[in-house]
Amino acid sequence: MSKHTPGPWEATQTRENNLFEFTIYKMVGDFPGQLAAIEFISSEEAKANARLIAAAPELLESLVEAESCIDEVLRSEKRNHGSNCASDLELKSQLSAVIAKATS
Repeated sequence: MSKHTPGPWEATQTRENNLFEFTIYKMVGDFPGQLAAIEFISSEEAKANARLIAAAPELLESLVEAESCIDEVLRSEKRNHGSNCASDLELKSQLSAVIAKATS
């Protein structure tokens, strides 16, 4: 697996000298550790980029889990009885929540 900073990551908006900036950070104890900063882009585009970056660890985790579940379904000889993956509805909910975090 990747050696990225584990989630959750957060995105916050700051404003300095009439410029908008979004900072992506991970709390390390009581202190925010900056992972990235987005600036000099339109406010809406910067906000969308910050949300997407902040959702990256969860997106990756969900995709890995979905891949494993799909592999299990494909290997199953009992396809007519549904998936052998016990958490299909939970996974669907998790994927929907992470996609919403990145896009809304």
